[in-house]
Amino acid sequence: MVFTLFQVMIGGYNSVIFFFPLLFLGSFLPIYIGYVRGAIILDSILERVRGWLYLVNGVGFYVGSLIGVSRLEILSQVFGVIFGAILLFFIGLGIILIVIRFSLYLPKVLFKITNYNMDKETKQAIRYTAQAASILGALSYLLVNLTTVWGSSSIYFLISYIVIISLYGLVAFFWERKARHWSKS
Repeated sequence: MVFTLFQVMIGGYNSVIFFFPLLFLGSFLPIYIGYVRGAIILDSILERVRGWLYLVNGVGFYVGSLIGVSRLEILSQVFGVIFGAILLFFIGLGIILIVIRFSLYLPKVLFKITNYNMDKETKQAIRYTAQAASILGALSYLLVNLTTVWGSSSIYFLISYIVIISLYGLVAFFWERKARHWSKS
């Protein structure tokens, strides 16, 4: 249903680019880490909380980017293109900081509800998971905004898309591996 709305609002190939980060960060990673690893494979409260962190960060960053994208045209008309883009950057940064703050508060609440003891290893695993989820959320924010500014058919977009996904993906993979290391300890 969401994808259909994107196709109507954005149209064609661009809607896939807008929908992919939500599908990956809002569905695939939380289900894999939280449900498959946390509930089925490892039966671990920590892995379930890590899945919730990916869900909150992924959806939060994505909603923030969509709010920013929908306001870009209005801000550009009112303040001009350059000042509007700068203002949009700070609006997005504010949303990102709120999401990061909430994602750092969420594990404490979930562990308190489940009476899970947060030891040093758990705190490290949560910290690295929050960093990986934030990096991937920032990636979705950048990709949605790049699509809006340059369009998906531009060569600048294609080059930026490949470079950004590669760099952010490697950093997120590094943090996720560290989180898994600490969650096994």
